Order: sequence, then structure tokens, then C-alpha cells
Amino acid sequence: MTVGEIYEYASGEFERAGIPTPKTDAGLLIAHGLGLERIDIFLRKDEKIGIFRKSRIMKMIRRRLAFEPAAYIIGYRYFYLDKFKVDPSVLIPRCDTEHIIYTAETLGKERGGFHRILDIGAGSGAITVSLAKLFPDAAVIGIDLFTETAERNVKTLGASNAYILRQDVMELEPSPGTKFDLIASNPPYLSDEDMLKLSPEVRDYEPYDALYGGPDGMDFYRRIADIAGGLLTDNGILLLETDFKWKQVSGIFAAKGFFVQLPIKDYNHFERVLVVRKTLPES
Repeated sequence: MTVGEIYEYASGEFERAGIPTPKTDAGLLIAHGLGLERIDIFLRKDEKIGIFRKSRIMKMIRRRLAFEPAAYIIGYRYFYLDKFKVDPSVLIPRCDTEHIIYTAETLGKERGGFHRILDIGAGSGAITVSLAKLFPDAAVIGIDLFTETAERNVKTLGASNAYILRQDVMELEPSPGTKFDLIASNPPYLSDEDMLKLSPEVRDYEPYDALYGGPDGMDFYRRIADIAGGLLTDNGILLLETDFKWKQVSGIFAAKGFFVQLPIKDYNHFERVLVVRKTLPES
């Protein structure tokens, strides 16, 4: 079997199975199995594949046909400017979450950077590491209940100003001597209804605790709203990932006296990032 033939086989099987991105996933798995870049699949499509590599690729194809996410099969996912190790203990970083980083970059330019940054719910460390590398003079702390994957990414990607701490946000309490001028979070925000609509890739493989935000999806937003006033500096900013329920999230923070801007939209033009301020910026 040639490289091109196994690509056609995999993409065809994925399409018949109803996998949303059959050609992309076939390319990812085959390139990983052969130690190539995806573009090389087409440049070397007539090359024969050895029996051991073919066996390895076929095993990955079967895993994907069982709807296991491609990122878990190959063990990594690209996010912003880096390649992050991922495993089933952490949520797979989504490209739409990159808008937290873009927003932080814009706000940082307006105010000359940030000094202390907190990432609530670090997961793989994608936000923590990206912000640490974007703001090398800042101290960036990521907190989560599970820290091993984030710690590995911090070390592998050389984010020397990033620190990962084991901490449950539901038990986090502000400390008078520790204030942050930027807090970022992509918290669990799926409701009971949302969970029923999940695709098999997400429902059966990604960590439940990183997805479920309580019956209405608002549990973590309420907790963050309760403690953010004590965590932020007077001119501090909070960046929150959200979804179509963004108006509910805005209401939670407005009720606590925060100033909430209209949401920033993602690549698909859906409301994605809320900018929440402790005080209004000076005009």
C-alpha cells in the first residue's frame, strides 16, 4: 500500500463514518504515523509503506473510527503559536479559545503590558503558556485540579515565567497580598441541555469535569464572580470564554458591580470572549 492509497482509504472510511473532518484527520494520523509533515503525504503519495508503519497507521485509523479525537491519538494539538501535548486528562484546546490571547495582546498594548496574570482552569496549559510567552516580563500562574499535563507543557515549551499550581477554583480564596492585573479563564460552561447535544468525540472521550458547568452552565462563572473582586487590582481585567449564554454570564458579573463589554467574536462570528473590568478605564 502506498502513502496515497492509505490516505484515500482513511479519508473515505472517516467520511462514511460521519467524522466531520475526514481529510484533515486522515492527513494528521498518517503524517504522524510516518513521521512526516502533512504536506509530505501528497509529495510522497507513490511511496510504499512498510508493514510495521502500515500496522501502526491502521491502528490509529481504527481508534479514530471509534470517534476517539485525533489530538488524543497523536498526543498533541497546535494552539496559538505552539504545539501542546494533550491527553484524555485535559480538554483539547480549541482554536476559538485563541481569541483570549488575541484580546490580551490588544489590551496589553494599550496599557504597556501586564505584571501578574492568573489562568483559572489551566488544563493543558495552553492559555497559561501562551500568555507567559506573549508577556515575558509577567509572572503567569495557572491553576487546576490536574496539573501534570500543564506542567509538562510549561517545561517543554520553555515558559520560564509560568507556574502551575494545584488548586480548585471552588475553594480558591483571595489573598490580600496577591493581586492580578489580568485573569483569564475558559471554565467549564456546558449545561445539562448542552451536554445532551455533544458529539461522540467530546462526550465519550474529553474530561467531564472540564466540560460541565452545572445545570445551567453558570456554576464556575458565579464562583469566579464571587472572588474576582478580591483577586484583581483596581484596574484589573478579566477575560472569560463563553458561548451563546454570554448574556447570562454578563448579568452575573454586572450584578457584582463589574463592567462588562460586548463580547468579542470568534472565527465563526459567534460571541466568544467577554472583557470584564473592575473599574471603567479612563477615557
